[in-house]
Amino acid sequence: MEGFNVKDKSLLENKEFLQELMERMMLVHTFEERAFWLFGQGLVHGTMHLSIGEEATGVGTSAALTKDDYMLATHRGHGQALGKGVNVNDMMAEILGRATGTNHGKGGSMHICDFDNGILGANGIVVVTDLSHVVQDSVLRCRIFRIVYVLHFSEMVLLTKEQFLSL
Repeated sequence: MEGFNVKDKSLLENKEFLQELMERMMLVHTFEERAFWLFGQGLVHGTMHLSIGEEATGVGTSAALTKDDYMLATHRGHGQALGKGVNVNDMMAEILGRATGTNHGKGGSMHICDFDNGILGANGIVVVTDLSHVVQDSVLRCRIFRIVYVLHFSEMVLLTKEQFLSL
C-alpha cells in the first residue's frame, strides 16, 4: 500500500486481527446509529456527540492497548470506549440513564467510564485549555508503573507551539 507505513508487516497479514478490527468498527457504527435514533425519540437525556466516521480512530488506537493501559476519551468517545472493550449493553444502559450502566446511569453519553477496562472517562468540553499539566502528570505516573496512557484529542483542540512543545 503506497503511503502506508507499518513497521510490523505481520499485522497486515493477520486476517483474524483485521477481521476483529473491522467487526469492532462496524459495532461502533451500528451502536452510534441506534444511539442517534434513541436520541431522536427523546429517550436520551442531555446532548450527544456521535463518532460516525471516526470509528477507525477509536478502534485502531485501542487495538494497541492492553486492559491495564489507561485512556481518556473525547466528547465523541463512544467508539473509543467500545474499541477499548466496554460492554455494549452496559454502555447503552448508561446513555439511557439506567442503573445498569457503566456509571449507574449518572454519566450519560459524554462521560462514559469503565475503570475495569482502563477508561477513566470522557470530557464533554471540546477545547481543553490547559492540557499540558494533565499530560505531564500522567506521563510521570505512567513511567513509574510502566503503563500506556492515551489521551484522545478532539477535532477542536488548538495548541500554540509553546503548548505543544510542553507536552
